[in-house]
Amino acid sequence: MSSKVKAIILSGDGINCELESKHAFILAGISAEIIHIQELIQGSVKLSNYHILCLPGGFSFGDEIKSGKILALKIQQYLKEEFDEFHYSKKPIIGICNGFQALTYLGVFDNSETQSVSLDENVSGKFQNFWVDLKINAQSECIWTKGIENLRLPIRHGEGKVSFSKKTDSNTSKKAALFYTRDINGSYENIAGLTCKYGTTLGLMPHPEAGLYKMLDPTNSIFNFETTQALKLFKNAKQYVLSKD
Repeated sequence: MSSKVKAIILSGDGINCELESKHAFILAGISAEIIHIQELIQGSVKLSNYHILCLPGGFSFGDEIKSGKILALKIQQYLKEEFDEFHYSKKPIIGICNGFQALTYLGVFDNSETQSVSLDENVSGKFQNFWVDLKINAQSECIWTKGIENLRLPIRHGEGKVSFSKKTDSNTSKKAALFYTRDINGSYENIAGLTCKYGTTLGLMPHPEAGLYKMLDPTNSIFNFETTQALKLFKNAKQYVLSKD
């Protein structure tokens, strides 16, 4: 189903979850396009023509330096004005796994110009790939998680530990959008995702685009296409955009 709400899904070297992300938006009734970052840099595509921005998961630029770092540097170097306008206009942004890592470097979760949030190596020292139970922070102002209490989603990451330069910077009552129900990777207070001060940007390590159908959960033996609460994340973004028209 098409919609006047348009999402842009960033693609580039090493990003590998763009197709699943596009499917999630389309399933939510949102028009979605996969656009290579070079098209934005060259100016053939304008970020301002879209209502929602998605930075999907993967291993952008081979996770050189640190996961998401080079992708963030390219955005800062060539697209900072466009990205900042999108963010400060309170348009919805979602960064999933590698996209979340890039968003931390872009400073959208910080209270000042100094980066206070980082995603560090899992305390296990290993890449982790399994499904996890999540709890939504009821105090969060995140527009993506409204009306959702619990989620169960897959994770697949090696650098997912949420850390703050100062514990006082965390302000989990508002910054944290969702939590793991147990210690997964050493994240501060088991945080699995953060939102910006406007509540319009969501960064999360779990993959909602990979958990849209109940049958994908290894604990579910029923084969059908019944959707999960993960789809509501994307529907919430659509409703938010429509409410601003």
